[in-house]
Amino acid sequence: MQTLLKKVTTIILIATLFCACEKTIDFDSNVVKSKIVVNGILRPGLKIQARIVGSRSQLSPENFFESLPEAQADLYVDGTFVETLTYVGKLDTFIEHLDYDVINKTPYNNGVYTGQTIAQIGKTYRLEISAKGYDAVSCKTTVPFPVEIMDADTSIHEKKEDEYTMSTQIKVAITFNDPPNINNYFRIQKASFAGNVYAYSYGQDSIIYSDTILTQYVQNEWVDISDPVFNESDNEANEIVMGAPLNNYAIFTDEMFRNNQYTLTLSEYSYQYLDLKYQDNFRINTIVLCTLSEEYYNYLNTANYHHWFEDDYFSEPVPVYSNVIGGMGIWCAESFDEYEYKTGEYPLAGKTYIDYSDFRNNNDGNYGYGSSPYGY
Repeated sequence: MQTLLKKVTTIILIATLFCACEKTIDFDSNVVKSKIVVNGILRPGLKIQARIVGSRSQLSPENFFESLPEAQADLYVDGTFVETLTYVGKLDTFIEHLDYDVINKTPYNNGVYTGQTIAQIGKTYRLEISAKGYDAVSCKTTVPFPVEIMDADTSIHEKKEDEYTMSTQIKVAITFNDPPNINNYFRIQKASFAGNVYAYSYGQDSIIYSDTILTQYVQNEWVDISDPVFNESDNEANEIVMGAPLNNYAIFTDEMFRNNQYTLTLSEYSYQYLDLKYQDNFRINTIVLCTLSEEYYNYLNTANYHHWFEDDYFSEPVPVYSNVIGGMGIWCAESFDEYEYKTGEYPLAGKTYIDYSDFRNNNDGNYGYGSSPYGY
């Protein structure tokens, strides 16, 4: 009898969960007051710039953010007023391709605010911004001191071959000292400039190698995040449905090595076809150790979680961090040190170097064999 009662109770509870009342609520996006949105990343040696726009409702039909050309943006350095930033922009056109070949064109203001002040390491920069019809906002950040790469090692190479290809793994170890007595925030970025000899077929089995080398620059390369520092944080989100989030921005703190020296290891992989000659290929890699302001780290960390879980209906929404008081956006800073290493020789006498995109556009898609700068 008790078993039957338990079953009946369970069925009633389940039925209750799936029963709901429905009520239509009219929503007027115009009653939601727009806020000032400020976005800017300060880097040593560059002029101060900020993008200042008005926020829009998620239900708004517009798919763009319009700049506020009449705003007043006052810049303070270490608490002292230095200048009012100047708006530099234009009346742009947002083009939207709709169904049935309909093209919708909407004019909008698109620009940035800039000044004559050059960002300097160790200084604090504050913006006070006002605009008609908006609440005033403020934000500040300090440009961090860069952490120097003390040593680097690329001596570890591992090669594997199968019937058609050869893969190469290069391990890059960079060593740096963690500045003492403060919390430090880091990011690894990677860029590359590579070239690959252009080859084309002649007959059924012949490959002709030219004196042309196709080059390509990639600013934001994939970064290997297998080093323990990239996964130091506890994942408090729901891992059952979406899995643990990847560290897509390759950020980390000094929690594991505070006040000490640390050697961080990265890996790079390349693949080559064995039936092609690669003696004239080259690749110049740049590893960038970015030192982030705390605001920038918090922004990237929460943005990573936000995008990872935004489609997970079983998780709580993750708000993206903002340090704009009274508004939205991020005002932050970074500094950096670089290490460069190269495989192959560049430039070589008697070779013609052509940008890969220019070559592709001028040859109607006839790329030839091995024409990608990466040898894939």
